[in-house]
Amino acid sequence: MVQRAAEMPIDEGLAEERAVFQRLRGSETAAALRHLFFAERAAGRVSGTEDAKPRKVSHVGVVGGGTMGAGIAVCFADAGFPVVLIERDPEAVQAASARIRATYDRMVTSGRISADEGQRRAALIVGAHDYAALGDVDLAVEAVFEDIDVKREVFAKLDAVLKPGAILGSNTSYLDLDMLGAQIKRPEAVVGLHFFAPANVMKLLEVVRTKATSAETLATALAVAKKIRKVAVVARVCEGFIGNRIYAAYRREAEILLEEGAYPEQIDAALEAFGFPMGPFAVTDLSGLDIAWRTRKRLAATRDPRERYVPILDRLCEMGRLGRKANAGWYTYSPTPNAARRTQWCRRRSRASRTKRESSASRSRRRRSRPASSVPSSMRRRWCSRMASPNGRATSTSCWSTAMGFPPTEAARCSGPAAGRARSRSDDRRCRQRYRLRLSPSRSRPRAQRFRKRLKFAGRFSMKAVMPSMFSSLP
Repeated sequence: MVQRAAEMPIDEGLAEERAVFQRLRGSETAAALRHLFFAERAAGRVSGTEDAKPRKVSHVGVVGGGTMGAGIAVCFADAGFPVVLIERDPEAVQAASARIRATYDRMVTSGRISADEGQRRAALIVGAHDYAALGDVDLAVEAVFEDIDVKREVFAKLDAVLKPGAILGSNTSYLDLDMLGAQIKRPEAVVGLHFFAPANVMKLLEVVRTKATSAETLATALAVAKKIRKVAVVARVCEGFIGNRIYAAYRREAEILLEEGAYPEQIDAALEAFGFPMGPFAVTDLSGLDIAWRTRKRLAATRDPRERYVPILDRLCEMGRLGRKANAGWYTYSPTPNAARRTQWCRRRSRASRTKRESSASRSRRRRSRPASSVPSSMRRRWCSRMASPNGRATSTSCWSTAMGFPPTEAARCSGPAAGRARSRSDDRRCRQRYRLRLSPSRSRPRAQRFRKRLKFAGRFSMKAVMPSMFSSLP
């Protein structure tokens, strides 16, 4: 249209512009984008906080200077908050400061901010190894090792040094915040603030409301989320909250593809071609493989025996490949001699694996896309009827799009009707046809039928397992 504006008379150009606008406005993508626009705003409105007055937050503390902790500190500094970053010793403080400087150096190099602005923001973050430095902060966010005993120790120290009225936030991904809050003297001031990696880039912020969280604390957390320009969604305490419940099913299907013969770079490329900003294995490397590993070990005793389990991630963690922080995870990041080729683990198969089958990127994309898009509308309506709050559908939509990176149309389909309109059975039929698995003619018919049936069961089972329990955990 820009080019046509220089070639056409003004009247004809305006008429064509109007025609294009009308066509785009009625498209499915436009309806999905409108749905997401209103969903993101509805997700932050929580009943019971209308009369609560947020506390003033002018100074923030962050405990833990690793990948997540440094990102959270950068996030608050970008919004103008002075930050005190606590680490265990002076050496760890220097390492955290180096991560923060590297983050701002990348921003300056890419032209996002000026060199002076980068120095100004970095100066807002002060490192320390003594918890007494947090005595004046209004909000303290712990981002330490995802271990219940470690977090208990940190909470006890914070409870001892924070001033009255200060809020304790936790960046835990899975752990029970009710248990953590019950062991300190101010359980009403405990709230979950779950950032997604990289914390200074990803827009989603899960605000986790415990049984004891006061309305004032919740209102303050939502106000802070708005100041740091995050899309806040409120969840109750449950396994994985909202975003990681979705991601668990997503990652499980990707790992099954890996076990059946696809390589991580194939699967990531297929998902990126579909519209995701990053593939599942690149995301896992960024956040750390050990988080999912500890959760898998903790839930091993209660795992559904019908669920297919892929142990490749466990073996990587046992090898010390924990992601970017270890310079090796699903991918190798250090300049070692084997960095340019696939590592040996990528070619291994678990004891329960079948004969390797080559998997093309296009088939990977169809398989990964199908479970989310082909869920019948009647099933989605049953899930939505179990939501515990009017904004439950908006909350799930924000997670599908903001945390998982789903393209707008697919995010609206997964969490409810785009722009509030119900999808018909014909819509569901078209989705099933669109993502139907096409098998090679060289396969025998019975084998192809078994393969198709197993993929259909795996995809449907994953969504049925994650969605009802996710919605029932919303506030």
